[in-house]
Amino acid sequence: MNEREQVLKCSKGGFSETCNVAGCTLQLDKSPRVTLMIVSFKSKKLETLWMTGDLTLLPSTYAWEVAEILDLLNAVTVVKDLELLGGFILDEYKPNQWAVTVTVNNVEPIGSVTCHYFDGRASEVDLNEFS
Repeated sequence: MNEREQVLKCSKGGFSETCNVAGCTLQLDKSPRVTLMIVSFKSKKLETLWMTGDLTLLPSTYAWEVAEILDLLNAVTVVKDLELLGGFILDEYKPNQWAVTVTVNNVEPIGSVTCHYFDGRASEVDLNEFS
């Protein structure tokens, strides 16, 4: 189990892996500290990038931008915040279906990260690269 699944909680009220307070026994807090907003991936490449942080899966010209989009997509609770926080071009091409434009040097569009976004959660996250 990792930090996203559970955290240790000191019986005196603080979060800790170990506690030095006399008579304190650690117990597991079943509520996660981190709420995940990305719930599923359509692209195995993006899922691997998200889970491992391996930027070599994508061309170096836009790998960092895609990683930033995924980070922000996981952090926001309103999809429109991607425009405000990251300055990305966002398009709702169908109801609850969103595309975030991926560019080279913030100039030339080379594709988009698409997802179904509903109720604060992103699912079916995919990468569409232009030919």
